[in-house]
Amino acid sequence: MLFTGSVPGASYGSVQSFGAMVILQEYLEGVFVVQMASENSENMLGHSPNSLFALRSFSDLLLDDQADLFSDYIDLIQPHNDDRAIESPAMFELTVNDRLGLPRRLWCSLHANPLDRNTLICEFELQDDYMNPLNAARTDGSSWLGRNPRSTTKKSCRETSTFDGINRPLRILPSTRKGIGEITAMEALRIVDQIQNLLGSASTLEALLRITVSSVRELTGFSHVVVSKCESERHGLIPPALAEPSSTELAILHQSRNIPQARQVRLVYDREQTCSRMVCRSTENPKQSLDMSYAYLRAMSPSQVNTLRLNKVRSFMSVNIIGPYEIWGVISCYSYEQSPMRAPFPARKICLIICDTLARNIERLSYALHLPRRAP
Repeated sequence: MLFTGSVPGASYGSVQSFGAMVILQEYLEGVFVVQMASENSENMLGHSPNSLFALRSFSDLLLDDQADLFSDYIDLIQPHNDDRAIESPAMFELTVNDRLGLPRRLWCSLHANPLDRNTLICEFELQDDYMNPLNAARTDGSSWLGRNPRSTTKKSCRETSTFDGINRPLRILPSTRKGIGEITAMEALRIVDQIQNLLGSASTLEALLRITVSSVRELTGFSHVVVSKCESERHGLIPPALAEPSSTELAILHQSRNIPQARQVRLVYDREQTCSRMVCRSTENPKQSLDMSYAYLRAMSPSQVNTLRLNKVRSFMSVNIIGPYEIWGVISCYSYEQSPMRAPFPARKICLIICDTLARNIERLSYALHLPRRAP
Protein backbone atom coordinates (compact mmCIF):
# COMPACT_ATOMS: atom_id res chain seq x y z
CA MET A 1 0.00 0.00 0.00
CA LEU A 2 1.44 3.35 -1.05
CA PHE A 3 0.68 6.04 1.52
CA THR A 4 0.47 9.63 0.29
CA GLY A 5 -0.58 12.94 1.78
CA SER A 6 1.84 12.72 4.69
CA VAL A 7 5.07 14.51 5.38
CA PRO A 8 8.31 13.23 3.81
CA GLY A 9 10.09 10.65 5.89
CA ALA A 10 7.00 9.57 7.83
CA SER A 11 6.43 5.96 8.70
CA TYR A 12 3.82 5.41 6.02
CA GLY A 13 3.15 1.82 6.98
CA SER A 14 2.11 2.64 10.55
CA VAL A 15 -0.31 4.74 12.58
CA GLN A 16 -0.35 6.17 16.08
CA SER A 17 -1.38 3.54 18.61
CA PHE A 18 -4.00 5.48 20.59
CA GLY A 19 -6.44 4.50 17.85
CA ALA A 20 -6.93 1.80 15.25
CA MET A 21 -7.29 2.17 11.50
CA VAL A 22 -9.28 -0.09 9.20
CA ILE A 23 -9.34 0.27 5.41
CA LEU A 24 -12.54 -0.93 3.74
CA GLN A 25 -13.43 -1.45 0.11
CA GLU A 26 -16.97 -1.78 -1.19
CA TYR A 27 -17.18 -4.61 -3.71
CA LEU A 28 -20.95 -5.07 -3.66
CA GLU A 29 -23.58 -2.67 -2.39
CA GLY A 30 -23.50 -2.78 1.40
CA VAL A 31 -20.57 -5.23 1.51
CA PHE A 32 -17.44 -3.61 2.92
CA VAL A 33 -14.42 -5.92 2.83
CA VAL A 34 -11.51 -5.19 5.18
CA GLN A 35 -8.38 -4.66 3.09
CA MET A 36 -6.03 -3.36 5.78
CA ALA A 37 -6.02 -3.04 9.56
CA SER A 38 -3.58 -1.76 12.13
CA GLU A 39 -1.96 -4.43 14.26
CA ASN A 40 -3.53 -2.98 17.44
CA SER A 41 -7.08 -3.53 16.16
CA GLU A 42 -7.71 -6.21 18.80
CA ASN A 43 -7.05 -3.69 21.58
CA MET A 44 -9.54 -1.24 20.10
CA LEU A 45 -12.15 -3.33 18.29
CA GLY A 46 -11.71 -6.70 19.99
CA HIS A 47 -10.72 -8.31 16.68
CA SER A 48 -7.26 -9.03 15.31
CA PRO A 49 -6.42 -8.10 11.71
CA ASN A 50 -6.78 -11.74 10.63
CA SER A 51 -10.23 -11.90 12.22
CA LEU A 52 -11.25 -8.77 10.36
CA PHE A 53 -9.95 -10.19 7.08
CA ALA A 54 -12.07 -13.31 7.61
CA LEU A 55 -15.29 -11.28 7.76
CA ARG A 56 -17.60 -11.21 4.77
CA SER A 57 -18.28 -7.55 5.52
CA PHE A 58 -17.26 -5.19 8.29
CA SER A 59 -20.96 -4.63 8.94
CA ASP A 60 -21.12 -8.16 10.36
CA LEU A 61 -19.64 -6.74 13.57
CA LEU A 62 -22.55 -4.32 13.97
CA LEU A 63 -26.09 -4.73 15.20
CA ASP A 64 -28.85 -3.73 12.80
CA ASP A 65 -29.24 -0.17 14.09
CA GLN A 66 -25.48 0.39 14.12
CA ALA A 67 -25.12 -1.09 10.64
CA ASP A 68 -27.78 1.33 9.38
CA LEU A 69 -25.98 4.22 11.08
CA PHE A 70 -22.67 3.19 9.52
CA SER A 71 -24.30 2.91 6.10
CA ASP A 72 -25.92 6.34 6.47
CA TYR A 73 -22.57 7.99 7.14
CA ILE A 74 -21.04 6.21 4.16
CA ASP A 75 -23.81 7.66 1.99
CA LEU A 76 -23.05 11.07 3.48
CA ILE A 77 -19.37 11.06 2.51
CA GLN A 78 -19.87 9.06 -0.67
CA PRO A 79 -23.00 10.42 -2.39
CA HIS A 80 -24.06 9.33 -5.86
CA ASN A 81 -23.46 12.87 -7.07
CA ASP A 82 -19.68 13.31 -6.84
CA ASP A 83 -20.06 17.11 -6.80
CA ARG A 84 -21.51 16.86 -3.29
CA ALA A 85 -18.81 14.56 -1.95
CA ILE A 86 -17.54 15.51 1.51
CA GLU A 87 -13.77 15.36 1.83
CA SER A 88 -13.36 16.02 5.55
CA PRO A 89 -14.06 13.05 7.84
CA ALA A 90 -17.46 12.34 9.34
CA MET A 91 -17.22 11.79 13.11
CA PHE A 92 -19.79 9.78 15.03
CA GLU A 93 -20.32 7.21 17.79
CA LEU A 94 -20.38 3.53 16.88
CA THR A 95 -20.83 0.34 18.89
CA VAL A 96 -18.91 -2.73 17.68
CA ASN A 97 -19.25 -6.27 19.02
CA ASP A 98 -15.92 -7.81 19.98
CA ARG A 99 -15.02 -11.48 19.43
CA LEU A 100 -16.88 -12.43 22.63
CA GLY A 101 -20.01 -10.64 21.45
CA LEU A 102 -19.63 -7.83 23.98
CA PRO A 103 -20.30 -4.26 22.80
CA ARG A 104 -17.51 -1.71 22.61
CA ARG A 105 -18.39 1.98 22.42
CA LEU A 106 -16.14 3.75 19.96
CA TRP A 107 -15.62 7.07 18.29
CA CYS A 108 -15.36 6.64 14.53
CA SER A 109 -13.86 8.96 11.94
CA LEU A 110 -14.82 7.98 8.41
CA HIS A 111 -13.83 9.41 5.04
CA ALA A 112 -13.29 8.21 1.49
CA ASN A 113 -9.85 7.84 -0.02
CA PRO A 114 -9.51 10.86 -2.36
CA LEU A 115 -7.59 8.67 -4.81
CA ASP A 116 -10.29 5.98 -4.88
CA ARG A 117 -13.68 6.85 -3.43
CA ASN A 118 -14.65 3.17 -3.19
CA THR A 119 -11.97 2.81 -0.52
CA LEU A 120 -12.99 3.98 2.95
CA ILE A 121 -10.59 5.01 5.72
CA CYS A 122 -11.99 4.28 9.19
CA GLU A 123 -10.30 5.43 12.38
CA PHE A 124 -11.46 4.25 15.80
CA GLU A 125 -10.90 5.29 19.40
CA LEU A 126 -12.38 3.79 22.53
CA GLN A 127 -14.78 6.13 24.30
CA ASP A 128 -13.62 4.83 27.68
CA ASP A 129 -9.94 4.27 27.04
CA TYR A 130 -7.92 3.47 30.14
CA MET A 131 -4.82 2.47 28.17
CA ASN A 132 -4.64 5.81 26.34
CA PRO A 133 -6.57 8.28 28.54
CA LEU A 134 -7.43 11.71 27.19
CA ASN A 135 -5.29 13.29 29.88
CA ALA A 136 -3.29 10.92 32.06
CA ALA A 137 -2.10 13.77 34.29
CA ARG A 138 -5.62 14.92 35.18
CA THR A 139 -6.52 13.18 38.43
CA ASP A 140 -8.76 15.84 40.01
CA GLY A 141 -11.87 14.71 38.17
CA SER A 142 -11.91 17.68 35.82
CA SER A 143 -12.75 17.06 32.19
CA TRP A 144 -11.29 18.00 28.85
CA LEU A 145 -13.43 21.15 28.85
CA GLY A 146 -10.82 23.33 30.50
CA ARG A 147 -10.46 23.84 34.21
CA ASN A 148 -13.19 24.09 36.77
CA PRO A 149 -14.11 27.79 36.88
CA ARG A 150 -14.31 27.70 40.67
CA SER A 151 -10.63 26.77 40.88
CA THR A 152 -9.50 29.35 38.32
CA THR A 153 -7.82 32.44 39.67
CA LYS A 154 -9.09 35.89 38.76
CA LYS A 155 -5.85 36.67 36.98
CA SER A 156 -5.95 33.61 34.73
CA CYS A 157 -9.65 34.19 34.08
CA ARG A 158 -8.94 37.71 32.84
CA GLU A 159 -6.08 36.51 30.68
CA THR A 160 -8.06 33.78 28.95
CA SER A 161 -11.58 35.16 28.78
CA THR A 162 -11.39 38.91 28.15
CA PHE A 163 -12.12 40.04 24.62
CA ASP A 164 -12.43 43.71 23.62
CA GLY A 165 -12.40 44.60 27.30
CA ILE A 166 -15.49 42.48 28.06
CA ASN A 167 -15.28 39.43 30.29
CA ARG A 168 -17.18 36.74 28.40
CA PRO A 169 -15.99 33.20 29.22
CA LEU A 170 -17.61 30.17 27.65
CA ARG A 171 -20.66 29.12 29.64
CA ILE A 172 -20.40 25.34 29.97
CA LEU A 173 -22.64 23.20 32.15
CA PRO A 174 -20.86 21.76 35.23
CA SER A 175 -22.20 18.31 34.35
CA THR A 176 -20.55 18.57 30.94
CA ARG A 177 -17.22 19.53 32.51
CA LYS A 178 -17.30 16.41 34.69
CA GLY A 179 -17.92 13.98 31.83
CA ILE A 180 -14.63 12.99 30.27
CA GLY A 181 -15.21 13.33 26.54
CA GLU A 182 -18.98 13.03 26.96
CA ILE A 183 -21.12 15.80 25.56
CA THR A 184 -24.68 15.85 24.30
CA ALA A 185 -25.56 17.11 20.85
CA MET A 186 -27.55 20.02 22.30
CA GLU A 187 -24.68 21.06 24.56
CA ALA A 188 -22.26 20.91 21.62
CA LEU A 189 -24.59 23.13 19.60
CA ARG A 190 -24.84 25.56 22.50
CA ILE A 191 -21.04 25.77 22.81
CA VAL A 192 -20.67 26.28 19.05
CA ASP A 193 -23.36 28.99 19.12
CA GLN A 194 -21.51 30.81 21.92
CA ILE A 195 -18.22 30.75 20.06
CA GLN A 196 -19.78 31.85 16.78
CA ASN A 197 -21.46 34.79 18.53
CA LEU A 198 -18.17 35.77 20.19
CA LEU A 199 -16.27 35.61 16.91
CA GLY A 200 -19.02 37.47 15.09
CA SER A 201 -18.88 40.31 17.62
CA ALA A 202 -15.13 40.89 17.23
CA SER A 203 -14.30 44.22 15.60
CA THR A 204 -10.55 43.72 15.11
CA LEU A 205 -8.32 40.89 13.96
CA GLU A 206 -6.50 40.86 17.30
CA ALA A 207 -9.76 40.41 19.20
CA LEU A 208 -10.79 37.68 16.78
CA LEU A 209 -7.57 35.75 17.35
CA ARG A 210 -7.73 36.19 21.13
CA ILE A 211 -11.24 34.76 21.19
CA THR A 212 -10.06 31.83 19.08
CA VAL A 213 -7.04 31.09 21.27
CA SER A 214 -9.06 31.26 24.49
CA SER A 215 -11.89 29.09 23.12
CA VAL A 216 -9.56 26.42 21.76
CA ARG A 217 -7.57 26.36 25.00
CA GLU A 218 -10.71 25.88 27.07
CA LEU A 219 -12.16 23.23 24.76
CA THR A 220 -9.05 21.12 24.30
CA GLY A 221 -7.31 21.51 27.65
CA PHE A 222 -3.95 22.29 25.99
CA SER A 223 -1.91 24.72 28.05
CA HIS A 224 -0.43 26.57 25.08
CA VAL A 225 -2.35 27.61 21.96
CA VAL A 226 -0.91 29.70 19.11
CA VAL A 227 -2.52 31.06 15.94
CA SER A 228 -0.03 31.54 13.10
CA LYS A 229 -0.58 33.07 9.68
CA CYS A 230 0.82 31.70 6.45
CA GLU A 231 2.93 33.93 4.28
CA SER A 232 1.26 35.10 1.11
CA GLU A 233 3.79 33.20 -0.99
CA ARG A 234 3.04 30.08 1.10
CA HIS A 235 6.71 29.48 1.76
CA GLY A 236 5.98 28.80 5.40
CA LEU A 237 4.49 30.41 8.49
CA ILE A 238 5.09 33.71 10.23
CA PRO A 239 4.91 34.00 14.02
CA PRO A 240 1.68 35.16 15.66
CA ALA A 241 1.23 38.82 16.49
CA LEU A 242 -0.44 38.17 19.83
CA ALA A 243 2.66 37.05 21.70
CA GLU A 244 6.36 36.57 21.16
CA PRO A 245 6.77 32.92 20.09
CA SER A 246 9.18 30.68 21.93
CA SER A 247 11.88 28.63 20.27
CA THR A 248 9.51 25.67 20.46
CA GLU A 249 6.84 27.31 18.30
CA LEU A 250 9.39 28.63 15.84
CA ALA A 251 11.02 25.22 15.46
CA ILE A 252 7.73 23.38 14.99
CA LEU A 253 6.34 26.06 12.67
CA HIS A 254 9.49 25.70 10.59
CA GLN A 255 8.74 21.97 10.35
CA SER A 256 5.20 22.83 9.17
CA ARG A 257 6.20 24.49 5.92
CA ASN A 258 4.15 23.72 2.82
CA ILE A 259 1.01 22.89 4.78
CA PRO A 260 -1.53 21.20 2.48
CA GLN A 261 -4.71 23.14 1.81
CA ALA A 262 -6.99 20.69 3.56
CA ARG A 263 -9.56 21.00 6.34
CA GLN A 264 -7.72 18.69 8.67
CA VAL A 265 -6.66 18.02 12.25
CA ARG A 266 -3.14 16.83 13.03
CA LEU A 267 -2.53 15.02 16.30
CA VAL A 268 0.42 13.71 18.24
CA TYR A 269 -0.92 12.01 21.36
CA ASP A 270 2.43 10.88 22.73
CA ARG A 271 5.71 11.54 20.97
CA GLU A 272 7.23 8.50 22.75
CA GLN A 273 4.45 6.06 21.90
CA THR A 274 5.38 3.23 19.55
CA CYS A 275 3.38 3.26 16.33
CA SER A 276 1.29 0.31 15.13
CA ARG A 277 2.00 -1.18 11.74
CA MET A 278 -0.65 -1.58 9.08
CA VAL A 279 -1.33 -5.19 8.06
CA CYS A 280 -2.43 -5.94 4.48
CA ARG A 281 -5.00 -8.53 3.53
CA SER A 282 -2.91 -9.77 0.60
CA THR A 283 0.15 -8.92 -1.44
CA GLU A 284 -2.08 -7.12 -3.96
CA ASN A 285 -2.84 -4.27 -1.54
CA PRO A 286 0.60 -2.59 -1.72
CA LYS A 287 -0.11 -1.77 -5.38
CA GLN A 288 -2.91 0.58 -4.35
CA SER A 289 -2.47 4.18 -3.20
CA LEU A 290 -3.94 5.56 0.00
CA ASP A 291 -4.20 9.31 0.60
CA MET A 292 -3.74 9.95 4.33
CA SER A 293 -4.23 13.73 4.17
CA TYR A 294 -7.34 13.66 6.37
CA ALA A 295 -6.29 10.84 8.72
CA TYR A 296 -5.47 12.11 12.20
CA LEU A 297 -3.85 8.78 13.18
CA ARG A 298 -1.15 9.03 10.54
CA ALA A 299 2.35 8.93 11.93
CA MET A 300 4.56 11.99 12.11
CA SER A 301 7.92 12.12 10.40
CA PRO A 302 11.00 11.27 12.49
CA SER A 303 12.26 14.84 12.14
CA GLN A 304 9.02 16.28 13.50
CA VAL A 305 8.97 13.83 16.40
CA ASN A 306 12.58 14.72 17.15
CA THR A 307 11.67 18.43 17.13
CA LEU A 308 8.94 17.78 19.69
CA ARG A 309 11.36 15.78 21.83
CA LEU A 310 14.09 18.44 21.73
CA ASN A 311 11.58 21.11 22.76
CA LYS A 312 10.02 18.89 25.45
CA VAL A 313 6.58 18.93 23.82
CA ARG A 314 4.81 15.71 24.77
CA SER A 315 1.56 16.19 22.85
CA PHE A 316 0.61 18.35 19.89
CA MET A 317 -2.45 19.25 17.85
CA SER A 318 -2.97 21.56 14.90
CA VAL A 319 -6.00 22.62 12.87
CA ASN A 320 -5.78 24.37 9.51
CA ILE A 321 -7.57 27.66 8.87
CA ILE A 322 -8.80 27.53 5.28
CA GLY A 323 -9.70 30.82 3.61
CA PRO A 324 -11.91 31.23 0.53
CA TYR A 325 -9.00 30.75 -1.87
CA GLU A 326 -6.08 29.31 0.07
CA ILE A 327 -4.93 28.34 3.54
CA TRP A 328 -4.81 31.38 5.85
CA GLY A 329 -2.98 29.87 8.81
CA VAL A 330 -2.96 27.19 11.47
CA ILE A 331 -3.94 26.81 15.12
CA SER A 332 -1.24 24.92 17.04
CA CYS A 333 -1.70 23.42 20.50
CA TYR A 334 1.17 22.24 22.72
CA SER A 335 1.39 20.30 25.95
CA TYR A 336 4.59 20.24 28.01
CA GLU A 337 3.23 17.86 30.65
CA GLN A 338 5.05 14.64 31.52
CA SER A 339 1.96 12.61 30.61
CA PRO A 340 0.35 12.57 27.15
CA MET A 341 -2.98 14.16 26.33
CA ARG A 342 -5.32 14.73 23.42
CA ALA A 343 -8.60 16.43 22.71
CA PRO A 344 -11.53 14.03 22.30
CA PHE A 345 -13.68 13.73 19.21
CA PRO A 346 -16.32 16.36 20.13
CA ALA A 347 -13.64 18.97 20.85
CA ARG A 348 -11.85 18.23 17.56
CA LYS A 349 -15.07 18.64 15.62
CA ILE A 350 -15.83 21.92 17.38
CA CYS A 351 -12.28 23.12 16.62
CA LEU A 352 -12.90 22.49 12.92
CA ILE A 353 -16.06 24.58 13.16
CA ILE A 354 -14.12 27.30 15.00
CA CYS A 355 -11.58 27.43 12.17
CA ASP A 356 -14.33 27.69 9.56
CA THR A 357 -16.02 30.48 11.52
CA LEU A 358 -12.69 32.23 12.08
CA ALA A 359 -11.93 32.18 8.34
CA ARG A 360 -15.32 33.71 7.52
CA ASN A 361 -14.87 36.46 10.11
CA ILE A 362 -11.36 37.24 8.88
CA GLU A 363 -12.90 37.69 5.44
CA ARG A 364 -15.64 39.87 6.98
CA LEU A 365 -13.12 42.16 8.65
CA SER A 366 -11.07 42.32 5.46
CA TYR A 367 -14.10 43.45 3.46
CA ALA A 368 -15.04 45.97 6.15
CA LEU A 369 -11.64 47.65 5.87
CA HIS A 370 -12.07 48.17 2.14
CA LEU A 371 -15.69 49.33 2.15
CA PRO A 372 -16.00 53.10 1.69
CA ARG A 373 -17.57 54.89 4.61
CA ARG A 374 -20.73 56.85 3.91
CA ALA A 375 -20.83 60.48 4.86
CA PRO A 376 -23.21 61.22 7.76
